[in-house]
Amino acid sequence: MILFYLKETFRSIKRSKLASFITIISLSIAILATDVSIVLVLLSNKIDEELKERVELDIFIMKDAPSSDIQALGSRLRKDNRLQIVEYISQEKAEINFIKETGEDFKSILEANPLPASYRVKFKSQSVDQNTIEQFVKEIEKDNTVDEVIYDYSTIISLINFINSSKYIIFVLSFVFVFLAIYLVYSTNKLQIQNKLEKYNTMKLVGAKLSTLKIPIYFTGLIFGVIASVISITLIVFFTEFIQRFYYNFNFIIYIYIGTFIIIFLGIFYGLLGSFITSRGISLKINKI
Repeated sequence: MILFYLKETFRSIKRSKLASFITIISLSIAILATDVSIVLVLLSNKIDEELKERVELDIFIMKDAPSSDIQALGSRLRKDNRLQIVEYISQEKAEINFIKETGEDFKSILEANPLPASYRVKFKSQSVDQNTIEQFVKEIEKDNTVDEVIYDYSTIISLINFINSSKYIIFVLSFVFVFLAIYLVYSTNKLQIQNKLEKYNTMKLVGAKLSTLKIPIYFTGLIFGVIASVISITLIVFFTEFIQRFYYNFNFIIYIYIGTFIIIFLGIFYGLLGSFITSRGISLKINKI
């Protein structure tokens, strides 16, 4: 019986080659758009996390501030739930860092170390936004121990906002392609039903079951989905190989595995969904030719 269904399915696809080709291409685009959007969201979340972890502030301490006040400030910072890392940089360590970064030693010119002690803080990723950072700076600047707060987060915040905006654009485009693909699967199946209307009426008259009429339609959607999945996986592999040449330090393997699984699932799901919508209009009632 399955062999009969498969023969009917392939026969129907051959009769409407152009419609089948357009449907498969559209399905492939829809699958790729959805897969890319999912992977990009996963990837963008990782990038978003890494960018947020790079936001750091340098809190410079007054030159003659008592050590007790410096320790009290450090204790206050470590208790702040918004902060992930609080590092105290003494004058001696600041000097070492300066020489390491610039390659210049100011001791040949100055007797005293002009660099102030400071606290370098990094925020928890969930706390990184413009309002939170500005509120934190206002609070810290009120402390008498603090001389100045240096930060430059505008570029990182702009990148984070751009990534978040891109997600919505990708979702909208994916939705459009998905809708188009499902509609084309539906339209192709509908066209095939119209072309075989006389045959369907004959089958109904001789007592064919409703499942006998519907199953070839499901097989059509399934085959469309599988072919579109194979095309999508092939394109993803080639694209990944191309990207890997430029970003050879980045591990794409996990994203290929995730993407392949998603593609296979989406291909079958979209194909069957379009066929299911078509099959809902089929009944054992004799249709007029």
